[in-house]
Amino acid sequence: WAIEKDHLINRHINSTLSRADFKDARSIHIYFSPLASNGRLDINFRGASLSLDLTNKVYRFLNYPKETRPASFIENTITSLHFDLMQPGNKVAIWANSYAEKLIDMTIDELTDQFELRADQVNLVAIDEIEIKRGNPSVNRDEQNKMRAIGLIPFGDAVIISSEIHLPKTTGESSGIAMKIPQDATGATFEAKGAGKIQLKIGNLKDENHKSVVFKILNNPLVFVASWSGNRFIISDESGLELTSVRLSSGDKLNHLFIMSFDDAVLLAPPRFTMSVK
Repeated sequence: WAIEKDHLINRHINSTLSRADFKDARSIHIYFSPLASNGRLDINFRGASLSLDLTNKVYRFLNYPKETRPASFIENTITSLHFDLMQPGNKVAIWANSYAEKLIDMTIDELTDQFELRADQVNLVAIDEIEIKRGNPSVNRDEQNKMRAIGLIPFGDAVIISSEIHLPKTTGESSGIAMKIPQDATGATFEAKGAGKIQLKIGNLKDENHKSVVFKILNNPLVFVASWSGNRFIISDESGLELTSVRLSSGDKLNHLFIMSFDDAVLLAPPRFTMSVK
């Protein structure tokens, strides 16, 4: 490989770039220009393998050998490929041309810590930039549909894994869930663990007029009890000791209960509503 005019160009057949520190890599974005119309560019991101067949102008996928996609490119013109890991499910989405074209969703049996890019012909490709993003993977949005199916409305990167609801820390919108409150419900019980603080809100899903409380959670699971009968929204521990509260007014619309995470939290199961006895 040689650097020329701020580009990295392969100068030998089967030129390879590789790294073995991708254990926490959540995505990679490769910006490059094909320099020839014959040859093959192979990319492996954590076990998800793509081959750009420049000769036949198709994308091929080692994980799915029967799948191909037409490849549109212009020699000496920059294009891009994007690999995004989503969890749960070890799903990798591959996009082309600055996310304008989705190529495939792959499910990887076992993720690796490896990245490799290989150009099989001399002067095949000029790489403009490779951007690696690390940290928590993007959430698999298909998995969030499972939450909606059991009456949970997900926010941010909230996802259900087995019976646990994971609310990971994100750089944008907080992770959390909302649940419609049954007509005769007077409270809810849930068990949580994690780091930092979580916020409980009660109010209307369609506006921001919520009453909220914030409290700490610990690494070991703790049971919390929320109640909203009378004129207060109260959070207590399992023994009934009040942790925090906020006053409610007669005009408050108590349609939905929200649990939002400021850091990393896990709910061991969906909250259970307490119903009034008639």
